[in-house]
Amino acid sequence: MNHKEEHNHNNEQEGQLLVDIYKKGNDIIIKSMLAGVSPKDLHIEISDEVVTIKGKRDLKENVSDEDYYFRECYFGPFSRTIILPTKINKEKSSAKFENGILTITLPILDSISEIKIDSN
Repeated sequence: MNHKEEHNHNNEQEGQLLVDIYKKGNDIIIKSMLAGVSPKDLHIEISDEVVTIKGKRDLKENVSDEDYYFRECYFGPFSRTIILPTKINKEKSSAKFENGILTITLPILDSISEIKIDSN
């Protein structure tokens, strides 16, 4: 398959987002380079054990397929669903987008819970 077929920006197929995932203290960190993506074009869904990142990268200039010598950059919709290694506190999760890098911070949920004992 040549690069024109694989990365056609008119194709409805989604590209897969590349990510780094690591533990930092009591947080799980997800980082992804998203050069050329506007924050308004990003959507992040977080559940207790799954994170889904969706977005799109628009091609700003109109270049015909015949004028490309080589094409590796992906334009169009992309997504990535990540199954987390542990449960997280989704209410305290946060995301920032700075200099083309998305950083999602997911606090690890403490699996120990205390309950109150009613005494009458």
